[in-house]
Amino acid sequence: MGDSLVFDVHDGQFKKEIPGIRPKISTDRLALYAASATEEFKPVYDFLTSMRFYSIVPSRLRELQDPDPGDYLKPDGSNAAAVLKRLAEVENGSRYERLCRLLSKVVEGVKRVEYQSIGKKETITFKQDVGLKNHWTFDSLNMSDGTLRVLGLLLAVYQPGKHSVICIEEPEATVHPAMAESIIGVLLDASREKQIVFTTHSPDILDHKDLKDDQIRVVTVEQNQTVISPLSSSSREAVRERLYTPGELLRSDELNPDVSVARQEAEQLNLFSALTARE
Repeated sequence: MGDSLVFDVHDGQFKKEIPGIRPKISTDRLALYAASATEEFKPVYDFLTSMRFYSIVPSRLRELQDPDPGDYLKPDGSNAAAVLKRLAEVENGSRYERLCRLLSKVVEGVKRVEYQSIGKKETITFKQDVGLKNHWTFDSLNMSDGTLRVLGLLLAVYQPGKHSVICIEEPEATVHPAMAESIIGVLLDASREKQIVFTTHSPDILDHKDLKDDQIRVVTVEQNQTVISPLSSSSREAVRERLYTPGELLRSDELNPDVSVARQEAEQLNLFSALTARE
C-alpha cells in the first residue's frame, strides 16, 4: 500500500492528510466519510456502508408499518412490507417469485406472501393451502413467529440492491428444528451471490450437511477482547476423519479455536498501526 492510500487521524485531526482534499471532520462522522471523496477510499467506504446486520423480531412484522421506500430491510424487519413490495417491482419480479417459492418449501402450507396497503399503513398477507379449492388469506397477525422470522430472513438475503455482507443473528431462534435446516440451506445458497455471516448456538445448525469446517468460526472472549478464530487443527482433523461432528464437539465444549491464526490475521488487517510504527 503506497503512502497516497493512507490517512491518519488523532483526536479528530488529520496527522497524515489525504492528497488533494482538506476535509473537516464533523463530530457525528467518521474520518472515512471524508476520505470517501477520493477514488482510492470510496470502494472501502461503499463496502462498509453496504453491510447489513439482522436480528429479525417477528412482532415487528405483525404490526401495521409506516410507508417506506423499501430500498433495504431494517435490522429488525420492521419495514418488511415495503421491501416485499419493492422486491416485486425489480428484475421483473424474479427475486419476489423466488422468495415465494422458497417460503412455500420451508413453511408447509404457505403458497404466497403479498404486500397490502391499509389506509396510510402497510402490511403483509399470506396465501395458505387449507385443503380447499381456493387458498385462504391470512393476515400477518395470525402467523406464527417461525413463519414471520423465515420471511424476514428471506427478505434479508434477497432484498433489492447490492449489499457487501449480510449478517444474521441466530436464524434458528423460534423456528422448528426441521425448518431450521431448510433455512441454513437457503443462506448457503444465497452466499453464492454475496457474503453471508450468521451466528448460532445450535449444534444441529453446525451439523448441516453442506456446511464445511473451514466455514465455521469460533467466537471467544480473552482479556475483554472478542476473538474470532477458525477451528483448531485438532477440531478440523476430528471432523474430517468423522470422529466427531462440529455439533458434537460444541455439545462437549471441544469446538476449539485456533487463536494464533486469528491474531496473525488481525495483525495483517491492522495496516494503519503497522505503517505508523514504521514511521
